[in-house]
Amino acid sequence: MIALARSATALIVGAASILAWPLVTPAQAAPLAVCQWEDGQQSSTYSCTDFADTVTKAEIVECWKYPVSPRTYLRQKTEAGWVRNSEITLRVRAAKSCEETHPYRTVISVAPTLLAEMQTLRIRMVMPATSGYLDDSTAYSYGKTVVTYGMCLMPEGSLEDCPER
Repeated sequence: MIALARSATALIVGAASILAWPLVTPAQAAPLAVCQWEDGQQSSTYSCTDFADTVTKAEIVECWKYPVSPRTYLRQKTEAGWVRNSEITLRVRAAKSCEETHPYRTVISVAPTLLAEMQTLRIRMVMPATSGYLDDSTAYSYGKTVVTYGMCLMPEGSLEDCPER
């Protein structure tokens, strides 16, 4: 069985997008950045978008060495545990924007209304064990893979990163 390897720059490559329609939180006094990280590795994977007055979209983009199972699913951490949320979606596809060695891409889209200043939203992506053949007939197989991410809005001028949890 092979490990489901991913690109070392995956979290930085896609980070998050800030576009046009407004999301204004009641306490917003300064422009905001969407920040994200991989759970347990915040110091090495923490990245943020540029600061903007409005946040319209937040995405976590990762590139993978092998195809991602179509049975991959997402959960959000709540007081009730890990639950599905229709405002957090997943797209899986081959992508030219990824490195040649990691041509398969996952895009997790998060509705801006789920994000809050300096409050961590935790998202878990679960990829079931999968096997198959690449386009060149090379066989691949990997075990269940679970990746947990954190995401939040950070105000400009903040002296601290968002809390990991």
